[in-house]
Amino acid sequence: MQHSTVALKEIVRTFPQTTFHRDTQRFAVGTVDALIVIFDVRTATKWRVLEGHEGAISAVTFDAAGQRLASFSCAEGRIRYWETGNAGPFGLFSSKVGRCVQQFNVSPVCAPATLNANKPARTRQQTRVTVR
Repeated sequence: MQHSTVALKEIVRTFPQTTFHRDTQRFAVGTVDALIVIFDVRTATKWRVLEGHEGAISAVTFDAAGQRLASFSCAEGRIRYWETGNAGPFGLFSSKVGRCVQQFNVSPVCAPATLNANKPARTRQQTRVTVR
C-alpha cells in the first residue's frame, strides 16, 4: 500500500488535475495531452482512457455516484460530461463506458501564457462545476 501511496502522490504532483471517488475507488487524471486516465485503485490498474478533448485538461471531477465525470479544457473552452460506467465487472462491456455524452462551449476564462513575458501565466482558475 505504501508504494501505491507514493505513486499517487507523484501523479498528483505531476498532474494536479485529478479527482478521486471514494465509493468506486476510481482516481482520474487529466493530462496536458488532452487525455483523461482513470485508474482503479482497488486493482492498481489503468481502468479507462477518455479521449475527445483537443486541449490540455484543466479540471476533472466525478459526480456523487461515480458514474459520470466532468472535464474542462481551458485551452479549447469546453466542458465535457462522460459516462464512466459502473464499478461492477460488467462495466467493461457496457456501451456507455468512457463515452462523452454531452459537451458545452464556454467563454475563455484562462489567461494565455504569452500575455506578458515578465509575469507568470495564470495557470489555475477556480471554477465550481456540479455534475448531475
